[in-house]
Amino acid sequence: MQLSNKLYAGIGTFGLIRRYLVEGKEKFLTLGVFDQCYVLKQVVRFLQCKGFPADLRLIGFAAICGKIVCANNVTDVDLKLINRSIAGLYENTVVLNKPNK
Repeated sequence: MQLSNKLYAGIGTFGLIRRYLVEGKEKFLTLGVFDQCYVLKQVVRFLQCKGFPADLRLIGFAAICGKIVCANNVTDVDLKLINRSIAGLYENTVVLNKPNK
């Protein structure tokens, strides 16, 4: 399985989708051809890395799988955007917010 590749090991959502696919294999095999195509389309759509979550309800999981969310409150940290040139010669830092103290 492609999601077993070392490249995807550090990315939690890929591991989660992989686990869902392994656990849902038996359910997937009982689906009709149309529903199997739908599940495969959702996985391919997720793997395109365009921010689309996968709808895996047909194999027993959530309608929104693999969506990356930020649950942290960023008002308590010093948040900066760092723009660096391709060669790494120039760097520009923009302060996006200052922590509330």
